[in-house]
Amino acid sequence: MTDPGVVYSPQAASVLDKLEGNAVNRPLWNAVCDALDIILDDPGSAAARRVSLRTAAGTTVWKVPVRSVDDWVVLWFPGENDEIFVAYIGPL
Repeated sequence: MTDPGVVYSPQAASVLDKLEGNAVNRPLWNAVCDALDIILDDPGSAAARRVSLRTAAGTTVWKVPVRSVDDWVVLWFPGENDEIFVAYIGPL
């Protein structure tokens, strides 16, 4: 899954690759894609920015839950030039 203006961390890209390539994980893949759609469709929306976290360096990272999957989240933050950095996908 690649989108213009989106940068995935190595961890997030690895999770996406594993989920996409495994038919058993199709429901989880779809739920993760739904969470990413919330972020990519409107990163300024309340749904994309409902819960914020702070890194030790003071950077705000936004947490979007993966619906229908207990404890899975997508962590992301906005970058320069409207880039979206997806830092983490997986269990909280």
